[in-house]
Amino acid sequence: MSWFRKVWGAARWDGTEGRPRSSNAASSFHLTWLVDQPSADRPWVAAEATLEVLVAPTVPALWFWALQASFVDRGRDGGAGHLGLQWHPDHPGSTAVNWGGYDASGTELSGSAAGVASARGKPNTPALAR
Repeated sequence: MSWFRKVWGAARWDGTEGRPRSSNAASSFHLTWLVDQPSADRPWVAAEATLEVLVAPTVPALWFWALQASFVDRGRDGGAGHLGLQWHPDHPGSTAVNWGGYDASGTELSGSAAGVASARGKPNTPALAR
């Protein structure tokens, strides 16, 4: 990014320098799988993935790794659900787990209580012991 663009803000944040400009200062990388719609003769039964963090961050800032499933029916958004791990300095040991979802308009769903304390008061983001 050129000096001129940095000074005058003419360019969008490109992820190579400085902090991300999102409201929580988080950066995102998205990988998408497009799959055929289920049908009566080929119904969806299950989907699975493994999320493993091999090296913990070394800075006191928000990091997260999440898997999200978005639901679309004939081009109409039907909401989404996500599950992920967080590195957040407000949690004991900086570790938390997060799950939740969004309705079709993108509004975050309220979630359900985990039975484990959340350092940030969010019922769907409890602390996660390492």
